[in-house]
Amino acid sequence: DGVTSQQPLLAGDQATMQSSLNQERDVITPHHPKRKFTLFSEMKACLSSPVLVTLSLGWAAMIGVVASLGTFGGAFVLALQLYDDERDAAYWFGIVAALAGVIGTPLGGKLADKVLKRYGVGSGGGSTTGGSSSRG
Repeated sequence: DGVTSQQPLLAGDQATMQSSLNQERDVITPHHPKRKFTLFSEMKACLSSPVLVTLSLGWAAMIGVVASLGTFGGAFVLALQLYDDERDAAYWFGIVAALAGVIGTPLGGKLADKVLKRYGVGSGGGSTTGGSSSRG
């Protein structure tokens, strides 16, 4: 018939399902009754992680550079007197920046894979370029 009927849950089945859901939740996010979560305790936890702080500062710097290049890149090329027209300067600056991103991203991933392979870091299963690090 293609239509399936659902049977109602019995009280015991519902209690069993709720118990297993509670156990899964406790495994994923264990309950710490003595720890009080406040804004300052969470900020302290985040700021005490050197990796998180470094990544955050790195992303902020990258976003600042990209925003600056997007805003002033065409004007900078025009100031170098490479082009006479502002529209042409902005157009070619955008083309070069896009090509640099398209070519530089996979090359940077390959370079990172080679560095990680050279120093024996990582599991070898993943890659920044979507391939396997073991291909070399």
